[in-house]
Amino acid sequence: MSWCWFDHLPAKSPDLEGALASASVADLHGRPDGLLVAWPRGRKPTSGATRMDAGLVHPHGPPG
Repeated sequence: MSWCWFDHLPAKSPDLEGALASASVADLHGRPDGLLVAWPRGRKPTSGATRMDAGLVHPHGPPG
């Protein structure tokens, strides 16, 4: 299985250079609630990042 890194970051996040994909998220009331970001395997990009199956991320696929 191929894996990648995944994290939920604040809206005003540092540079996302090298990310495979990112998406803005909102709470149940439609207010912005940061970003979901995936990075390729390798060095851990953030302290809160966790590994996940890379098959869940397709940077050119349709929105979820």
